[in-house]
Amino acid sequence: MTPNLGLSSSTLRADAIAGLTAAAVVLPKAMAYATVAGLSVSVGLYTAFVPLIVYALIGTSRVLSVSSTTTLAILTGAQLGLAVPDGDPVKLTVAAATLTALTGVLLIGASVLRLGFLANFISTPVLTGFKAGIGLVIVLDQVPKLVGIHITKRGFFHDIASLAQHVPEASLITVAVAAAALVALLVAERLKPHSSAPLFVVAAGIAASWFFSLPASGVATVGTIPQALPALTLPSFALVGQLLPGALGIALMSFTETIAAGRAFAAPADPPITANRELVATGAANLSGALFGAMPAGGGTSQTAVVRAVGGRTQTASLVTAAAAAATMLVFAPFLGRLPQAVLAAVVIVYSVGLISPAEFIAIRKIRTLEFTWAIAAFAGVLIFGTLQGIMVAIVLSLIGLSSQVVNSKVYVIGRKRGGRRAAAAFARKSRRRYLRGAADPATRGAVVLCQCAAGWRPDPRARCRAPPQRGGAGPEPRSRHRILGPADAGGRGATLHRGGGHGLAGGGEPQRAGVHPRLAAGGAGPGAAAVQRPRGHHEVSGPGCV
Repeated sequence: MTPNLGLSSSTLRADAIAGLTAAAVVLPKAMAYATVAGLSVSVGLYTAFVPLIVYALIGTSRVLSVSSTTTLAILTGAQLGLAVPDGDPVKLTVAAATLTALTGVLLIGASVLRLGFLANFISTPVLTGFKAGIGLVIVLDQVPKLVGIHITKRGFFHDIASLAQHVPEASLITVAVAAAALVALLVAERLKPHSSAPLFVVAAGIAASWFFSLPASGVATVGTIPQALPALTLPSFALVGQLLPGALGIALMSFTETIAAGRAFAAPADPPITANRELVATGAANLSGALFGAMPAGGGTSQTAVVRAVGGRTQTASLVTAAAAAATMLVFAPFLGRLPQAVLAAVVIVYSVGLISPAEFIAIRKIRTLEFTWAIAAFAGVLIFGTLQGIMVAIVLSLIGLSSQVVNSKVYVIGRKRGGRRAAAAFARKSRRRYLRGAADPATRGAVVLCQCAAGWRPDPRARCRAPPQRGGAGPEPRSRHRILGPADAGGRGATLHRGGGHGLAGGGEPQRAGVHPRLAAGGAGPGAAAVQRPRGHHEVSGPGCV
């Protein structure tokens, strides 16, 4: 595996600037996410150190930054809360190392079994609902730190009631510190997204804590942080059985976020993002990080966006960020101990609210009502059943949605009516209208297998074409002449013909409108043409007479 490192002087300069800029965003957020998981802020620094280095050496993305993320932090906290209910720091450290190691082993094992495709089983609408639920859970989890109170966590709705009961106990000084941090972060994000605002807010919080003696006034701070590089931490085999279910969900989300972020920020000239190699890289990053006290890590979109925005070109930027994390541990650890918890909570909330996107729900609703229902169900599943159980709800809903599309595919006919010159409207499968032989083509909504012969066409999921159709006795139609018909809507606005070869695969999804193809308008597609929708994100090709 060749590392994606830049060695030229111009590339090194650009990557150094990008790495330092990203460190100003990554390090404060990593410390904040560690508190979400119920761990020391030093664990966040460890996660922004070892996993970054390992992924930089063997990952396929040139700019992806691998560290802790919001989703992984809350999932980790939920699992550690079950494994170590008393919150003992030593036990939490061992349990976190075990959970991270299990996550790494599962990811590497999935790569060996070539299971990179499994991430596709969580549909985008379901993932949207799941992340929105996660965002609400995180915000509620951080509110007590904003107001300086403590509640016993038992579930989303119970926590809301408990928070309301303890509001009179809020610390006004803590509320003032949190409000100042929130305003500064929100204004900075509005004026310049992905800026170094978290670093300046953290620095200001430390300075205010020292200058105004905030701990003496009742403001909770981070506490003592070891001034050293991470020490060797060995996982506990006794916790494997208890942590394995949670590790499965965390491994799935880690890979899903990594592959999504890697592909989203890949430049056209970059090498392709290989799913199975990403499993190896992310797994190795987690496994090695576990040995040095890190929490589960995955590809983060915000820090990767910073690297790309400021001109980062290779993984050298990640190595610079890791070096900044090491310098922070060795030099600035004593100062970080003065950081108010309210400031870290403000950082978490500002960068977790983005998970809640009403615009995405509205867009899904406009495209397809059923997918919107799955998104709402996944959202409610997280709030009702919890974060870890919410993953299973998301997976089950995705599989149900996929099965529903395959079983209930709607088939329409587009063709030329007898005596007509234009393409007819789309009619449902049970239409009794007659068409000229060879002039009709089916179009589908959803995944379906079709087979068309010279006498007509029939939808049959189990159909197999025995031989290519013939045209006028001239022998089989050339494979390159077989076409894929793009989707038509129920209004009969037609579709676009696409050429292709080989065997066809149809995926689910909502049809897209297109203009009537000239060949179809002039006389329809010839016999043997296969028709199937062209869903987003997939490529289809038609075989000899069937797809």
